[in-house]
Amino acid sequence: IKKLDEYSDEVIEKHYDLKNSSFVCEVKSVDFTNKTINCNKVEYLTFEDEKRIQELGITDDMSDGYYIYDEKEDNETFEFSDDIEFYRLLGNWTLKDNLKNIEKIKDTYYFYVYTEENVITAIKEVYQS
Repeated sequence: IKKLDEYSDEVIEKHYDLKNSSFVCEVKSVDFTNKTINCNKVEYLTFEDEKRIQELGITDDMSDGYYIYDEKEDNETFEFSDDIEFYRLLGNWTLKDNLKNIEKIKDTYYFYVYTEENVITAIKEVYQS
């Protein structure tokens, strides 16, 4: 694992210009032979998403600071690029890690998935308090 002091969320987003091609998902499986990731898209809601929380009628107190809304489990499979970047969070640090290590944590965390032309270029662990 390499420490990436210079890679803040803002730098990552500017580098990829990902605002219109990202989503949060629960990774179901990774196929390294076929270079695909199967995932279930969800909505990761925080207190900042007040309007969406009201639209959905969510009454959870969000004591953890977030709410995962999963209307229906709808798995999709995406190819990933040869130079996919995988970012983990460790305290206040963003770390670049080997994608193979996602297998160890995929059942515990949600991930921001960034795509370009429907191919995954980066995955970043979502902060959970």
